[in-house]
Amino acid sequence: MKKQRQRGFSLIELLVVVTIILIIAAIAIPNLLKAKGAASETSTVGTLKAVATANAVYSNQFNMYAASLTALGGTPGSTSTCQAFQSLDNNLVTSLSAGIFKGWTFTYTPTGSAITQTTGPCAGTPGNPGFVIDAVPLNPAQGARSFCTDESNTIHYDAALSAPTTEATCETLPTL
Repeated sequence: MKKQRQRGFSLIELLVVVTIILIIAAIAIPNLLKAKGAASETSTVGTLKAVATANAVYSNQFNMYAASLTALGGTPGSTSTCQAFQSLDNNLVTSLSAGIFKGWTFTYTPTGSAITQTTGPCAGTPGNPGFVIDAVPLNPAQGARSFCTDESNTIHYDAALSAPTTEATCETLPTL
């Protein structure tokens, strides 16, 4: 009688294939995480640029920077005012004002002595001659650097992941 040969893979062949897959995964996963972190940083820089640009438009209109992020938002379709300028999406303003957005902690800090307009459309509304907004990742998977910008609209970064909440600290960091 002839022996029948079994079809399929031997245990050794299966282990070799699994080992090869694990080696490929060990190479690919760190690169994937780096790419995800870089994408998160890019998104955060875009958010900071949007806030700085919206604040520049606010400043051109009212000769001061917004005292808070909420002044840059507003209900769509309503008239823009000093308290609700509508230069940023209201959902973005709400998320940023809460402090945490897409895995980053955002802090908006008005700088300089408060300005209160005495005439014009913003009479009685507080504002400031400057601002700093910074973003610090909640964990290293989100990004390897923290970022900040001020009224110059120049993005600065800190590889130490600290939160530079003053203009002087922000401006001494390297630019992006």
